Amino acid sequence: MNEGKITGKSTKNKTTFENATHMDIKIIRISAADTYPVRHAELRKGRPLSSCAFVGDDLESTIHIGAYNKDMLIGVASFMAAPFSEQTNIAAMQLRGMAVLAGYHRRGVGAKMLQAGEQLLDDQNIFLLWMNARIAAIPFYRSSGYLITGSEFDIPEVGAHYKMWKRLSHS
Repeated sequence: MNEGKITGKSTKNKTTFENATHMDIKIIRISAADTYPVRHAELRKGRPLSSCAFVGDDLESTIHIGAYNKDMLIGVASFMAAPFSEQTNIAAMQLRGMAVLAGYHRRGVGAKMLQAGEQLLDDQNIFLLWMNARIAAIPFYRSSGYLITGSEFDIPEVGAHYKMWKRLSHS
């Protein structure tokens, strides 16, 4: 496998993405509950664990992925069916709750998860991915080809955000 290239292996209920880098990162589909420890540590510090459960987490259409370094879950992302308000006629999903544990920031884990998620969605004929991006995450999403739309807005108890989006490759 080429360094930095993600490849997918599908089984009936699970797709595994592997990346040959200095870390042995594997990205697999996980349950909503599996996302909570990383969401809590990175996105909901100081709040109850119950604040990590999102509306839509348990819908059949929702996809949760986890990044593992060996056997340790170090990153999570969730993809939920949600129309993109600026282009409601296009099949779209919203990225929610993407987080990587602090000790693994700036090591390419988030980019690998985002790329794996985009590939999963593209395989399902989803044409657009969007998110409400925290201000601190905007440079990361821009480096992956996401665009800002609209003005800054505040999500109570979370902070300032911008809506960002990207058309997926097959569109």
